This record gives sequence, structure tokens and C-alpha cells, in this order.
Amino acid sequence: MTAPRLNSGADGVRQPFQAAYGGILYPGEVVFTRRWDARLGRVLEGECYFRVVFLRSAREVAVASLEDGRIAVCAYGRGVSASRTATQDAARFHGGRLLCKVDLGLSLSDAFSGAGPEAWATIIASAVLASTYPVPPVYASLVKAPLQPEDAGRVFAALSASGDLQRGALRELGPALGFCDPEHPNVFDPLRCRAFDVIRLMLAERQTLPWAEAHRRLAHGLGLTGPYATLCLLTFVCHSRPDVELLLVPGHTLRLRRRSRLLGDRLTRELAPLLEWRADLSRDVSALVRPRDVAWNAALPYAALLRRDFVPVALESGSGPQAQRLMAALASLAQDIRLAEAALPVLSEGALGFPHEQAGGCIARLRPVAESGDLRSFLARAREQFRSPDEMAGDLASLQRILSLRPRLQPLAGKRGDPEGR
Repeated sequence: MTAPRLNSGADGVRQPFQAAYGGILYPGEVVFTRRWDARLGRVLEGECYFRVVFLRSAREVAVASLEDGRIAVCAYGRGVSASRTATQDAARFHGGRLLCKVDLGLSLSDAFSGAGPEAWATIIASAVLASTYPVPPVYASLVKAPLQPEDAGRVFAALSASGDLQRGALRELGPALGFCDPEHPNVFDPLRCRAFDVIRLMLAERQTLPWAEAHRRLAHGLGLTGPYATLCLLTFVCHSRPDVELLLVPGHTLRLRRRSRLLGDRLTRELAPLLEWRADLSRDVSALVRPRDVAWNAALPYAALLRRDFVPVALESGSGPQAQRLMAALASLAQDIRLAEAALPVLSEGALGFPHEQAGGCIARLRPVAESGDLRSFLARAREQFRSPDEMAGDLASLQRILSLRPRLQPLAGKRGDPEGR
């Protein structure tokens, strides 16, 4: 990996920089300045995991003014003036100070042993990251190269893919993230996932966990960086038992991969794998929650397949009329299933080219859903029979196709009952 070029003459400019540590490529920033700015000592936010400041001044900087242990300040020693070359710069810093809230275990001679600003920044940033994350959040020995930000989206897509080619990212990066056993990289098995342990601990302390707090804990506290914090939180929702849901902010802009609008005010385990990937969900997600009861909005993605006029509710108390209409829609579905079942004997003979196995399978899956007596059982049975609303939509479409064939099947049924075909 080639370090980004730095402009050591750009005074006071925060320059983006990257440093690899523990199997992850961390974004950060490097600053060359002749004057100390108190803002350089503030807590790191966003996708910035280290800050290295080269202070071309002997002015005293109090370590207490550094609010984050991932900020390192290299300052000139007293009695030296600003230099014009990298060699002179290194000499000035050799006689100066290296300041940080934590012990970096790094001498000035080691810090400036490299040839030029990029090498200095890499050495110091690596020491900062090692002191902050002594136990890396991923298994670095299981990756060939540091994890890149864009790889998180590839892994998320692989987790919900069924084809062998599409799951390549899971085989490649899943073991390092603790998503799979190295011996079985095609099988999702997060027993070794350090991020999942942290999420469970946070949820054990409260029923509702703010997204911003959980995301920062994983990204900055554990050291996953933003994209992988998002990946782990979404994956946790997909596979957690008991259920965990993501509450969405009003007017959210999240969409499913098929470009369809995401209905409701929450992202549930069956919808999370279908989400269109975004590394940053901070504007759309408010919290993680362990649901205490079945909410109308949680059932809405399935219910909306039966009636298009079903809509989200702001308060659960306002879902009563829609829940009643859902029961009526289920009764209608049950009637359609009975009519379709009557056509199965004819379809079993391959009539009209409709596969009998497909017809029988969709009816068998839809029947328990249609027999639901309340909202709770409806959602439980829908989840039991279908991995996603898309799968249920496919069976409902097959059911309607069977019903559309009934007028053409009736003559065939009459001939089937007449041994002479009259």
C-alpha cells in the first residue's frame, strides 16, 4: 500500500491520510502548522481515527488540551527555527517533543527514521492506532490486505446472496470479521465476531440503544471504522435471536435493493438483508430496539401485500382499524386458497403448463398465514413461512395465476371425471 502524498508546506491544512493497522485501513489526518490551534486537540469525529500534528514551533502545548488519545503532536525543541527541507525538519523534530495522552512507546529517533513526511506520519499514526486498539477488532492474520471501506458493502451483499460467485466476499473477508469459521468460510457463523459481543453487551444494559451511540462505540471505540460498524449492526439485526429491530426516523430515505420503497418505521430481520447498502445510516436510523410486542409497523411489509391501502401509524393505538381490515383480508385469502386447492387435482396432470409442485408449495406456505387469528400470529407465521416479503409476494402472485386459470380448468376437470372423456 502506497501512503498518500503530503504537502508539508500547506500550513494549517488538515490533509487526509491513511494508515494500515490490525488488518484495517484507517482514515485520519495530518497537519503541518507553525501555530497551535486548540481545535486540533478536540475529540475525533466521523471517519477520522488519528490526527498527527507537526508543530513547527517550540510553543508549549499542554497534554491536557489533547481530548483524544489518538492525537499526536510533534513539536520543535526550543532554540530552533523553521526549516526548509525534510532533512532539516527531521533534525528540528529530533530535538523536540512527541506529545500524546497515552504512552505511544515511540522515541523521536524512531518516529523520524523514515525518509520524508509520509514515512513519519505512517510510523506515528501506526503507533497511535496500536496504543488505542491493542486488540484489533478483526483477525488480521486472516486477510491478505487491509480491509478497505468499499469492501463492507461487498460483504453485506454476499451475506444475502445465494450464488457461489456472489458469496466470494464472505469467503474472502468473513473469517477476518468473525462472521465465519476459517475452516467453513461459506457458512455464516458469528461466534467469533467481536463486534457482536459489544452489541449484545450494550443491549443488555437497555431496551433502546441510540444508533449514533452504538455506531460510534463500534467505529471509534472498538476500531472497526464507520462502514464496518454499519455492516456489523445490520448483520446483527439480520441474525439476532431474540429479535432486534432498527427504528427509522420519520421521512427516512432507505430503499430496498429492488428500488422499492421501504414501508413502516422499522427495519426488521427479514428486511435488513434486502436493504440497499449505505455505509452511513445516521440520517435514517434512530435506534436499535428489542421489541416487546408485535407492532403494526413491523407487520406492515407483509400486510401491505394483501391490501395496498395499509399505511404506517405514528401511534400503535391508531392501528386498530387497519388490523381489523387485515383480518378481513386474511379471510379473503383463505377463500382464495380453498378455490385454488380445488384446482390442484387437474394441475397435477400438468394442465396448462403450470407446475403442480409450484402450485402445491405456494398454497401450503400461504395457508398458515391465512389462518392467523391476530396480528401477532400473522407476523410470526409470515416470518416462519417466508424469508422476506418478496418471497410471500411471489407466492401470492402464483396463487392469483392459479385462480385466473380456473375458468380454463373447469372443462378439463369435467373430462377428468368422465371415464370416456365425454
